[in-house]
Amino acid sequence: MKKIKLVLLIALSFILYSCAHPQPPVKPDNVTVTKTVPNKIFDPGEYPMDSPEAVWKQYDCGAKELPLVVFENSSLNPSKINAGQQQINHLLVYAVCSRSSNDVLPGTISGKIYFRGKLLTQNRRRVELKPGRWSIVALIPIPPKAKPGTYELRTEFFNKGGVKLRTLSASFEVNR
Repeated sequence: MKKIKLVLLIALSFILYSCAHPQPPVKPDNVTVTKTVPNKIFDPGEYPMDSPEAVWKQYDCGAKELPLVVFENSSLNPSKINAGQQQINHLLVYAVCSRSSNDVLPGTISGKIYFRGKLLTQNRRRVELKPGRWSIVALIPIPPKAKPGTYELRTEFFNKGGVKLRTLSASFEVNR
């Protein structure tokens, strides 16, 4: 069991490490927007999906307390895999409204993997969420010795002060 935990801890470390390092804020007129999931969905990194103005309009941010952070999606693809034969793509989509398109929201993303209700691994990584809609793609390698069953990935975001703002869950199946 300790070996499985160690392997999954290493896998989770790769997930959080594979996310793009924080980039300097980008002005809206320099952002290329795709409006869809990136074509390179298998490439780890952070991708712009919508401009700060579009997100501002969608969430009516002028009438809300700012900054506003919305985690829109956390999904895994594929959701069923064989141990050691594949990796899973983790897609996290978030939207941020802020007073300026140059403001970033510093915080921490925590990833936890559970198996049969028990925490197997946990890792945290500092991030800077940027205004607009962005997707973060990370890869989760599945170790050959992973036990068959259902695993849960819980992704949590903590603001700069350490207050948990949101938890998202996604599950995947490991077969032999």
